[in-house]
Amino acid sequence: ASGGPFLKKNNKFLKKATIKSALKHPNWKMGKKISIDSATLMNKVFEFIEAMRIFNLDKDKLSILIHPKSYVHSIIKFNNGLINITAHDTNIKIPIFVIGTLSNTLIRDGGVKGIGIKLDEKFSKIKINNDYIEVGASLLNMKFAKYAQKKQVYGYEFLSGIPGTIGGSIKMNAGCYGREMSDILHEVTIIDRINGLCNLSSKKLNMTYRNTKVSRDTIIISAKLKYYKDNISSINKLNIKEERIKSQPINKLTGGSTFKNPKGYKAWKLIEDAGCRGLSLGGAKVSEMHTNFIINYKNATANDIEALGNIVREKVYENSGIKLEWEILKIGFSNKGSNS
Repeated sequence: ASGGPFLKKNNKFLKKATIKSALKHPNWKMGKKISIDSATLMNKVFEFIEAMRIFNLDKDKLSILIHPKSYVHSIIKFNNGLINITAHDTNIKIPIFVIGTLSNTLIRDGGVKGIGIKLDEKFSKIKINNDYIEVGASLLNMKFAKYAQKKQVYGYEFLSGIPGTIGGSIKMNAGCYGREMSDILHEVTIIDRINGLCNLSSKKLNMTYRNTKVSRDTIIISAKLKYYKDNISSINKLNIKEERIKSQPINKLTGGSTFKNPKGYKAWKLIEDAGCRGLSLGGAKVSEMHTNFIINYKNATANDIEALGNIVREKVYENSGIKLEWEILKIGFSNKGSNS
């Protein structure tokens, strides 16, 4: 499905009837390998992930061998609730897309070719110890900000202004109001194709403005955040909420900030000065409330949104000589393009 957060309703990846039917396979037993010849690889993968709820994977292991028609063998292993994906032929990799809330993602109209992985609530736990706060990657930023406020744990107030999950925010080093994930991150636990399950310090992620070295097919499982025992932040959570309501089109269909702020500039001001406020194409429109937001106001396609964004970039460059860089992650196939 195309659109990401611009869609009115999220499509359901799974149908219970399909799952129940798949689980009737006679070889669905612990320790068994199942060879499946399937053109609908993504659907099968989601069925396997859903199987985690049925099998007691906290104590046992389940290995599933997928043999799709158009790819080499790929092995998916569930071990203690974790997922590891590898390919026998490392020169041919099946694309992997980790799905959070898709709050800053545009899925192109041609869809995505590869495996989509969504971590469920098992990966949203919070644990506070003397030195760090351990959080799961699927934990919602706003939910954690509320939890921290309730527990009188400080330094995380800015997360209430960032839609999405902890994992996605780490991946892009999200931030707002002068704070970003690199300020609070100590360590992440990830799974990748080369090293499997491993821990990385925040320094090894090379976190810069809205960017890290975390690759697209790396799965962030959890993180250790710095534990601030004193109130070091002057940010008030309620003020952030009120500020967003007053200044951003949060009640519209949008993918969040469209472009990164160039060094020394504000993207919204460059867009405003280029005369793009209210500019529209198809069903997509530059927000009149905040010009760094593109909204789906009339059944926009993903192509409408991307094309409008590129027109804005051209106009800003013509007016200021500055090239805006997309902040929204664009994945999948356009009707004419390739998977990227």
